[in-house]
Amino acid sequence: MQRNANGDVIPPDQAQAYYCGSCWKYIGPTGERVPYEYGAEVIVWTECARCMEKRLEQEVAEERQLQPHTCRLEGCGELFTPVTSWQRYCCPAHRQAAHRIRRKVGYARR
Repeated sequence: MQRNANGDVIPPDQAQAYYCGSCWKYIGPTGERVPYEYGAEVIVWTECARCMEKRLEQEVAEERQLQPHTCRLEGCGELFTPVTSWQRYCCPAHRQAAHRIRRKVGYARR
């Protein structure tokens, strides 16, 4: 008969359960019982539906980021591959020019 650090009796076998490896959420039991020994597979690490959906959305966003975009400055139209997801202009000069135009019109953030 084994006891844990609190003195509670540990049964010889444990119910195996699924847990999410990303958020550590309890998913549910596997329906099997495994021996309780050091290194026994009492917990089966998998991925829950929410974490899988988030991962797939990130992969799609990364793929979209690698696609070429057109520069948003009027009259440029150059195709470029953005380095970050929020990049809208092909070069810093065009970004600054667009900012000056917005500032003259009165749409600049302060």
